[in-house]
Amino acid sequence: MKNKSFYFIFLFFLAISLSIFSVQVFAGNRSAESDEDTFGSIEFKDPALVEDVLTVSRKNKVKVTLLESDFLLGSTPIHDFYPINSQTNQGSIEADYIKSRLGALKDSLNERKNLSSEEQQELASQLEAAELLLKNGYKEKIRISKATFSGKKSELEKLSKKSNIKKLDIFDTGTKVDKQKKHKEVPNSKFSEGDQVSALATTTGFQWMPVSGTSVTDTAAEGGRYAREYMKWDSNVFAPEDTYEHDFFLYNYDRQTYLNGASTPPVDCFPVITYASTTWPAESYPYLDSRYDLEKFRCEIDELAYTIGAAKADKIASGVLHYNYIRTNNGNATSSKFKINAQLGYRSVDSCYTTWCSWSESQVIMVPFRNGVPGSIPWTYTDIIPLAPSEVSVTEPTSSSLRLNFRDNASNQSGIKIERKIGSGGSWSQYGTFGTLSNTGLWYWVNTGLASNTTYCYRLRAYNSKGDSPYSNEAFGTTTQSTSRSQVIVDDRTSGFSRRGSWWAEANIGYNGHIYWTYVNGSVVDSWGEWSANLAGGNYEVYVFIPSNYATTANAIYQIYHTGGTASRSVNQNNYYDVWVSLGTYNFSPGTSRRVRLTDATGETNYNLRVGFDAIGFVPR
Repeated sequence: MKNKSFYFIFLFFLAISLSIFSVQVFAGNRSAESDEDTFGSIEFKDPALVEDVLTVSRKNKVKVTLLESDFLLGSTPIHDFYPINSQTNQGSIEADYIKSRLGALKDSLNERKNLSSEEQQELASQLEAAELLLKNGYKEKIRISKATFSGKKSELEKLSKKSNIKKLDIFDTGTKVDKQKKHKEVPNSKFSEGDQVSALATTTGFQWMPVSGTSVTDTAAEGGRYAREYMKWDSNVFAPEDTYEHDFFLYNYDRQTYLNGASTPPVDCFPVITYASTTWPAESYPYLDSRYDLEKFRCEIDELAYTIGAAKADKIASGVLHYNYIRTNNGNATSSKFKINAQLGYRSVDSCYTTWCSWSESQVIMVPFRNGVPGSIPWTYTDIIPLAPSEVSVTEPTSSSLRLNFRDNASNQSGIKIERKIGSGGSWSQYGTFGTLSNTGLWYWVNTGLASNTTYCYRLRAYNSKGDSPYSNEAFGTTTQSTSRSQVIVDDRTSGFSRRGSWWAEANIGYNGHIYWTYVNGSVVDSWGEWSANLAGGNYEVYVFIPSNYATTANAIYQIYHTGGTASRSVNQNNYYDVWVSLGTYNFSPGTSRRVRLTDATGETNYNLRVGFDAIGFVPR
């Protein structure tokens, strides 16, 4: 049996360690309370030689983890990043840095044929300069403009006394925010006539995103693979405190790691970043917000992010074709889906220009899941009329509700309008709207408060500032005949819920704003929860409410004690987000001993997974 307190402590330190490369990490420019290991970013007054930076690292007993440099490619300024990890040959860092830079130039020339004629024309001066550098070799010494160090706080502070130091930021690693679970279907039960369904992702307008570009993924000239994101803004409307991140995500969703294809991943399983560059100017303070540290604590399974951010987004020029380039060692996936997110954020203080000090304010999916890895795919993101929803259907009728299912096909919508009519001969009227949905794909919503034995018809259309999309298909559904029995809901904070065990935690989410949760415990029951209901007797469909977080097990086993005996139903809680999930229909005799039990014995050995305990509903059938 596991020690859950140990795993809680382990996860706490794990979250702190991982925060240095997480897209959703933030921290202020705070001083550590004790002389513990932390990180510092140095900006040099005059660009320093690589050997000088390494000497500073050795003499001050700190570790350099990232070198940054600025150079001109033709008339275009380039800011690049060279990560240093435990596998880097310390004696050939500068030579490998030059090799990596030239490799990125080779990749630029090789992908020329994949770009549009307009893009090739805009990149002509860069390509000409790249060809010249490759022909002659890179003979200049690399000059370092910024460097990131790790080590004791006291040792890092000594660096500020060096004569060539312009600025030193020492920062802690902050608090890691739990990532929201991936899901394909997300209902919102708070909808009512005339209400706006709260959006899972909203925007402040579409003008701050790049409007067009090309995504290129391919085998890198110097080994490994790379992703390059070309992009252009029509205008720059960023405020001085705004940050911007261009997030390119690879997805394979085969439950395999990206390095060796093992379903049970080993310790060393990351495609580590070996080089990155951007045409965003140095005054925009570019930062690398993807994995470049070889101190691995967990495996990248299902997805991998390639991200470069700009801490001063107002310095990114408009009307110019920019690119971000990131090269990694190889992963197991030879083909994947990808998507592109744009993230608007802000810095905590004006002097902080690193990813650790960037908060997310708004995210927009500019390119939803698409096939095309490896390959070259052009894209546009402008405020045009969105695509219409499709695959509208009505299912799961009760005497007072119908479930509306649909596919969202638009990534540039402001919302989705719902039109409804009663009976096949009724008149259409707008019933309400969904707000901006967080991604395309399958969604559903339960329309409650309906009359029994009545037919309702639905159709949808997306909209934005340019207008409405065409209508979706129409879908019909009829509610069931009303019964004298009423539904019963037993919440986790009502007298009908009881729990036992050695370790529990709470969260203010879920049905009625509260859940209990615990970690999985293999095949041994350590903690359990039970919902008991007073039912009138007869057939009831049993529902369980799955909260938006703290419910990540793939095998939550619910035991339903009914008139005929006991039934077990497994639910993958990680697939659902604030939704009622049916466990089936059963016959219950009258009384108060009708119950459902859930334990932490899921059979899973990944003890980081969590079991959520929220509400159980009994609906007459």
